[in-house]
Formats: sequence, structure tokens, C-alpha cells
Amino acid sequence: MPGGTKEYLLKRTVISFLMVPAVVIFTFFLLRLAPGDPAVLMAGEGASPEFVEMIREIYGLNKPLHEQLIIYLSKLFTGDLGYSFTFKRAVVDVIFERIPLTILLAGTGALIAISLGIFLGVVAAIKKDSTADNLISSTTLVFYSIPIFALAQFLVLFFVIQTRLFPLSGYVSLGLSWDDGLKYVLDVGWHLILPAVSLALIQMATYVKLTRTSMIEALYSNYIIAAKARGLNSRKILFKHALKNALLPIITVAGIQLGLIIGGVVITETIFSWPGVGRLTIEAIDARDYPLLMGVFIFTSISVIIANIVTDIVYTYIDPRVKLR
Repeated sequence: MPGGTKEYLLKRTVISFLMVPAVVIFTFFLLRLAPGDPAVLMAGEGASPEFVEMIREIYGLNKPLHEQLIIYLSKLFTGDLGYSFTFKRAVVDVIFERIPLTILLAGTGALIAISLGIFLGVVAAIKKDSTADNLISSTTLVFYSIPIFALAQFLVLFFVIQTRLFPLSGYVSLGLSWDDGLKYVLDVGWHLILPAVSLALIQMATYVKLTRTSMIEALYSNYIIAAKARGLNSRKILFKHALKNALLPIITVAGIQLGLIIGGVVITETIFSWPGVGRLTIEAIDARDYPLLMGVFIFTSISVIIANIVTDIVYTYIDPRVKLR
């Protein structure tokens, strides 16, 4: 990798990770200023004031906000995200249990959306203003217009309740474990289909529209017209020249979407009872579990940053001019 590219990527990485402390501090105060008292929730209804005060003292909730922030940041730099009020365990352990399932769901949904979106976008661009183009554009626009919770509930109603083709909730059938090998993997995939498809259908419209617009612009550009005049193979022109240049804006959007989808699967995981970080967020909000919520927000922020860094790396290989920006 050229020196200029390395410097560019290093600068982008440093700038990105400098944003994490700002996000942590902002989120810390935002959660603390929200109405409600977690000590009262943990103590339960009818608890005596003495017991509630003891809970505050145990978890440091009786200290001034600036002292709580200093204590939290000092622990954070050692990798300690605190102790979950709800699960009575370290926040790191609770989140790390859920991360693989969220990455599986978000990654599968993004893969379906990107691959199918690019394919349909290319078809729509090649057949510009045809029936196929209008059908693809209209269908994807309909999916984009439907709220994720409505689409997910429709999929559950039709494919689970009426046709019984897929399971209602969870990520694996009761009684199965890793020891069951291929049967376990297939069962997880069976549970994964509906939530992943619901995520993909919402995202897909963005990739279809972007690919279609970029491909039309590329196909009518001077270098493509010159390539056709030289008699180059049409398939080579389409995929090696036009699509490669059309992918540049798609990569940018994909990087942003991938980071956001990891932190934005709350509704999907809740509807399908998928035990990932999104559903964990709802549980933490219900219990006013500050340490757990902070841990989830930090994970979400870092996932967005990593997604953007990966996007920058891919960009430098596709478009060498990036290092000059």
C-alpha cells in the first residue's frame, strides 16, 4: 500500500476514534438527566427509603454527576464497562453474549440488501424506462415506504401464523445446541430468514436507486462510448468499466448503512424475539440499567466507526484518488 494511502487511512482512523469520548460523555449525561430513578426500580415497589438509599450508595448513584463521570471514564479506559443492574453481571460479558447474534442478523440483512440491490439496479439501468425498470423502481419504493415494524409484522402474520413456513421467535429451536452440528446451523438459518429479509427489504431500495442512477451516468459517459466504439465486449464494458465506477457512491452508502444497521436492529429483534443487542437495549431501557445502556451505546458507536474505516480502506483500493483528498 502506497505511503500516501497509509497516511490517509491512519488520519481517518485517529479522527474517527477521537469521536468515541465525545459520544460517551454526551450519552452519560443524557441518560442521567432522563426522568426516573433506577435505584427505586431496583429496590422495587414499596421499598423503604433506607433500602433505596442503600442501593444508591452501592452503585454510586448518590454521588454528583461529575464524580460519576470521572469514575466511569477511569474504569472505561481499563475495559470495565460497569456492572449491569438487571443481569447482575459485568456489562462486557452481557453484551459479548449478544453481539454475535446481532452481527449475524445485521450482516445477513446487509448482504442480501447490497447484492440484490446492486443486481436489480444494474438491470433497471440497462433496461432504462422499460417495464422491468418501472416495476423494479416501484416495488422497491413500496418496501422503502413501509415502516420496518409494519413490514416485520406482515411477514410474521403471513409466513408464520398463516402458512407456518417459519418459526415465530428466537434464533434456534429448543433442545438444539452446537453439538448437533449441521442440524443446528440449518435451524439457526431457518430462524434467521424472516428477520434478515425484513431488514434487507427496507435497505434494498437505497442500493437499487443509487446503483441505477450511477450506472446510467456511467453508461452514458464518454469513456464508455469510446469503449463501445473500439468494439470491446459489452459484458466487459458493463462489469469492468461501468459497474466498477458506479460502485464508488454505493460503497460510501454501504459503509454508513452497515454501521447504522448494527445499532438499528432494535425493532426487528424485538418483533422476532431475536436475542441480540437490539433486544438487549429494550430490556436495559425498561430497567433503567445505566451501565448496560452505556455499554450498548459505546458498542454501537464503535461499530459505526469501524464500518466507516472499512469503507475508507475499500475506497482506497477502488479509487486511488481518495488518498489525495
